[in-house]
Amino acid sequence: MPLRKVFDCSRESEGKGAEFSFIGGEHAANLAGVPASMKRAVGAANYRRHKPPIGLDVVRSARTMKLPFKGQSVLPVRPYIRLRVFTLLRSLGLEVDESDVMPAGMRDAEVLRLLQQHRPSVLLIPFHAHRDASGAPLNGLDILPRLRELPHLAATPIVMPISEIGEASFDLLVSREHPGSELSAVLERTFLLRTRELDAPNLTERLERHLSTYLKVPKTSGLG
Repeated sequence: MPLRKVFDCSRESEGKGAEFSFIGGEHAANLAGVPASMKRAVGAANYRRHKPPIGLDVVRSARTMKLPFKGQSVLPVRPYIRLRVFTLLRSLGLEVDESDVMPAGMRDAEVLRLLQQHRPSVLLIPFHAHRDASGAPLNGLDILPRLRELPHLAATPIVMPISEIGEASFDLLVSREHPGSELSAVLERTFLLRTRELDAPNLTERLERHLSTYLKVPKTSGLG
């Protein structure tokens, strides 16, 4: 999915230029010399055409909060809905290196082998029920109990995006677990990110609260 552009016309003045802010990226194109009236018109039209693909609270938070987890890393395992989820995580200061993404279809054994080489602050493991190249079923839930094989990730928090379609399967699988099982223990540090709640006004705050239990947060962090 191409990066969407949101034209930022706030507090601009004649001759000072403006920026195109790239949701999901950190690039900007300087438009110095373009008349302010034209930039405002273009910005309004572009905003209507390319509305931010995330909840407004995420956009506002990215501009107003002192990023609580700045410099801490996320490792994506077979992610989907990348743009919206990556943007949400970056709004909290988390770093998502897309060159480290483990692609969809990667078998659990290969995922675990690669995880041995990484020490991320956060694991992004979507539920994402799909199949590998041989047709064998895959989902993020099956990986969680096997994280016990990786002691260096024993306390790493997990964010698990899940689509509305996948929720029934997730609930059924979890209902079969008994208290104290390996999966139940890992789920305690897992934030279930329901994609139908991506526009919820308190989503960013809830995610920050969950991650704060496991990550070091600077004393100066918090909403401004």
